[in-house]
Amino acid sequence: MYVKLSYFEDSYFCQIIKNSDKFLFVRVISDWHFDGYMIFVKKYIKSIKHTELLEFQQKVVEFYDKGQKKDVSWLNLNSYDVMFCSLRENYNEICIEGATENVNQFMIGKIASFDEKCLYINKLNTFGKITKIKYDIPIKEITAIFFGDEYSKLLFEYSKKTPIKRRID
Repeated sequence: MYVKLSYFEDSYFCQIIKNSDKFLFVRVISDWHFDGYMIFVKKYIKSIKHTELLEFQQKVVEFYDKGQKKDVSWLNLNSYDVMFCSLRENYNEICIEGATENVNQFMIGKIASFDEKCLYINKLNTFGKITKIKYDIPIKEITAIFFGDEYSKLLFEYSKKTPIKRRID
């Protein structure tokens, strides 16, 4: 089902793929085409709506995206641990959104490790390189995870093709 999902001040047009007690996994639609996947922590979702316009959009997107869908059946949403494991093993280039009372944070990188309290990632820095330093994100502050979108794919592809001229981490 295609829906409009409101999350904090943002709205996303998306197709619901999986639903669990804590998480909602969606295929994001942007400008009439597929643009990655997002895992929302449900308690941060403001609303989910379905309209006739979305039914029309679904037809256009499906026409345009023939053969573009990826198999994401590997993603397990039973718990944070299982979800992080399946992400690290199958698609380890992610973006994390988090929020505390006063600060919204955004980090892009690869999952290094995790425990019951934190997700640790090797961040993609401003020079397009994956750092060796592990940055921690408290699990209780994670609001959404996304991957496979044009933004992060471009940055990760750039990081793989750019020679390192100096050590920056």
